[in-house]
Amino acid sequence: MPIATPSAAEKTRAERARWRELATHSTPTEHQVMVIYDPRSDLDRRAGEWGHQFPGHDLGSIALFAAALAQTEADAWDDGTLDVATRAYEARRFLLSDRVIHWAVPWLLASDEADDAGFLLDLGDEMRVAPALPGREGLVAKGEDSYGPLDQTGGIWSGWVGVSAEPENPHGFWTDLAELHAGSAQLWFDLAARALP
Repeated sequence: MPIATPSAAEKTRAERARWRELATHSTPTEHQVMVIYDPRSDLDRRAGEWGHQFPGHDLGSIALFAAALAQTEADAWDDGTLDVATRAYEARRFLLSDRVIHWAVPWLLASDEADDAGFLLDLGDEMRVAPALPGREGLVAKGEDSYGPLDQTGGIWSGWVGVSAEPENPHGFWTDLAELHAGSAQLWFDLAARALP
């Protein structure tokens, strides 16, 4: 007898619940964690496309927006409006890849929120938000990686990026994470490279 699998709508509603759970925590903004970029205008533009308004620009507010997009997708699957379901999925995928995973996972790990970090990492694997690609020419500007200019190694973060206690080998820590999570591996390989002396 075949094993029943959840429908697209059920799966998306389960994801919605995890986003809403993430939104209950006290969280910073991307700009508070990464000092080189203020994403407010970009976030407002993305939200405006869906008639959404952010109460703030912290991770919790972004998680509520992602949860609303997941609800929209699930409802669209139920209604048979596949174009809306696809658009809501794509909006959430780009939100995760552009405005969340690169800074939220390190911050969550540093805050001993491994379960929430695991949710984002697993979602990144499913959505393939930043896989490691051979030959990155043309994907990033010369002298940059996923996080921006390489000469800002110490300046992109407001504090040390890692787990609650700095590991003896941060390079190995990020390399191991990259090998465990292929869907976002390029981000962690880049942090591993930045951790080298």
